[in-house]
Amino acid sequence: VAWAKGDLRRAEEQFREAIRILMPLQDRGTLVESQRMLAQVLLAQGRTEEAERLALDARETVGDRDVSSDATTRLALGLVRAAQGRDEEAERLLREALEILRPTGFRRHEIDPLKALAGFLREHGRESEAKAVEEVAVMLGVSRTPVREAVIRLHNEGLLEIIPRHGVRIVPIAVSDMREIYEILT
Repeated sequence: VAWAKGDLRRAEEQFREAIRILMPLQDRGTLVESQRMLAQVLLAQGRTEEAERLALDARETVGDRDVSSDATTRLALGLVRAAQGRDEEAERLLREALEILRPTGFRRHEIDPLKALAGFLREHGRESEAKAVEEVAVMLGVSRTPVREAVIRLHNEGLLEIIPRHGVRIVPIAVSDMREIYEILT
């Protein structure tokens, strides 16, 4: 939460505490993500060497079958390598993060690596490539606003029932309504 609010100092404290607690527990899944996120917080603070150490620690911690963390730790290390001017390695790591996620079907997980790759490409004067990558990120991160508007419209037309704090339900269609619809369509 602190990181999302831009409070990098507090985020650093929270991630360091999480790592301290998780190390003896050997909770690799949570530990690796805490290490990775701390690396990114340190990088945002300009502390590249320390960020590199944490990103490398995260790469060592990630489990063999943890596809998501494999991708996120490559992303973090790619960002560190970009900050260090190790451009070939940075681009390779960012692209690997995407390739790891692509077969999973979890398309929304690709958004952060896509944005990072687009930023990297733009910083290196590869504007047309960056735009193409950003278009994919935008498609994957479609806003919920159009969905919400569609639900409201369907509710207003009597096809959906909105259940507060629970979601929506399709309103059953009466046989007489089905006959009427059929007659209109034929």
